Amino acid sequence: MISKIHNALLAACFLTAISVPQLAAAQDAGDQESDKAQAPAAACTERLAHVGFIYPISTNGLDAKAYTNIFSFHALAGVSGGEKAFCLSGLTSIIKNDAVGAQIAGLSNHIGGSTIGGQVAGLVNQVNGTTKGAQVAGLVNLSKASTGAQVGGLVNVSARRTTGAQVAGLVNVSGEMTGFQVAGLANADSRNAKGAQVAGLVNTVNDAEGFQLSGLVNNSKNVKGFQFAGLVNRAKNVKGMQLAGLVNVADSSDYALGVVNIIKNGEKSFGLSIDETQTTLVTFRSGGRVLYGIIGLGLNFKSEDPLMAIEAGYGARIPVYKNFRLSAEAVCMSLNNWGEDWYIKSTLRLLPSYTFAHRVQIYAGPTINFLNNPFGSNELVNNYLWSPSASNTYGLYIGVTGGIQVKF
Repeated sequence: MISKIHNALLAACFLTAISVPQLAAAQDAGDQESDKAQAPAAACTERLAHVGFIYPISTNGLDAKAYTNIFSFHALAGVSGGEKAFCLSGLTSIIKNDAVGAQIAGLSNHIGGSTIGGQVAGLVNQVNGTTKGAQVAGLVNLSKASTGAQVGGLVNVSARRTTGAQVAGLVNVSGEMTGFQVAGLANADSRNAKGAQVAGLVNTVNDAEGFQLSGLVNNSKNVKGFQFAGLVNRAKNVKGMQLAGLVNVADSSDYALGVVNIIKNGEKSFGLSIDETQTTLVTFRSGGRVLYGIIGLGLNFKSEDPLMAIEAGYGARIPVYKNFRLSAEAVCMSLNNWGEDWYIKSTLRLLPSYTFAHRVQIYAGPTINFLNNPFGSNELVNNYLWSPSASNTYGLYIGVTGGIQVKF
């Protein structure tokens, strides 16, 4: 599913690119063939200034595409062979070859070659070659390769590579990226990304080295660094850390923290546990070689009326000797009386464990707990180490927990 999202993003951005209005229709078919050859701007005759209203009403006339200008000023739209310093148009600038300096247009800039400097357009900046400098557009920036910054209201596309920054209201697309990308919806790199990707919804890349942050999903083949997602992180091999609000998926990831972690070479187990308040849980622990997530569901049988129990948290495995190890865990448990009141217990626990028959593990150990007890009674806990409340509605106490689990 995530790979389909990746392909859909790339397709959407490609359609955006080819739908941008092309004012190069002002040139005939023979001129378009010449553009494909992208003759260097140096082959054009150089002039100090080019002033006009709309092509071909200008000081360079019908032959405007044969001249390279140092300064150009057009009330509406202008055409030139190249620019060496500054070009300003009320609507559109069409530059056949290369441009150096600044190009500013009310609607769009179109460069057939490469640029060094800056482009500012109300709607679209399009460069058929490479861009070194900055592109700022109200809607879309398009370039074969970008070194510097692209800032677009909707979309930035750097087809081959980006070195620097891409900031877009919706989507950033690049072949490979070195630097950082920030997008309101998605960042999509078809090859590699080195640096940071920050997206409101999705980051997707072949190989990621650095940092990925998304509101929903991070998708990568190989990761060296950090993945943080509001819902899901997906990768093949991770050398670093995955932190997800819901699920981490990987073939190999030693440091995966999520409610559920589906790690191919990691460890997953179902178990049964009980603590000092007679809360009994069916638990599921899943993660990599070191870090893992914990979820549990069960009942408390010490209360006069059974209380529903829900537990979630994180843990770390500490090898000791052969089949012995320690598990350090931080969890939060909620007990509910099937009404509006919730008993909340936050717990730190250190659990020595022993594994036998390769899959079966038993464990037990001390816990330190801080609870909030809205029931106003001591039926669950009455041995507080510290409680600032005379009615013992919340406080700190020492407990114990133990259980058995089966790994698979």
